[in-house]
Amino acid sequence: MASNSKAGKEVFKNIFGDKAEVIETMLNDLSPELGRVGIDFPFGEFYAKDHLLDLKTRELITLSTLVTQGALPQLKIHMQAALNVGCTPVQIEQAILQLIIYVGMPKVINAMKVFKEVTQELP
Repeated sequence: MASNSKAGKEVFKNIFGDKAEVIETMLNDLSPELGRVGIDFPFGEFYAKDHLLDLKTRELITLSTLVTQGALPQLKIHMQAALNVGCTPVQIEQAILQLIIYVGMPKVINAMKVFKEVTQELP
């Protein structure tokens, strides 16, 4: 797990940029174990394998699952992350719109509200 920890922290910082420390602190404040597992496992075991699936694709998949779950606070963080790894606003918008077919209009409307917040915060 040690190699997952180092790789996970590196990828986590690359994806979340200057928000990485705030997110890590929030997870650790909830539970140190949540902080460790919440970074080491997903980011060290999966995201770090960018030679298999690039970070842009991984973030679009993550956005889709978060919309499906209605996990709006996490959706906002991952929309910002998707932009950090090179997704364009158009790509994010289209990924969300695609979900109308599969998860329905209410969840897509909620996701679009979050998307609008995120894009209005862009420089």
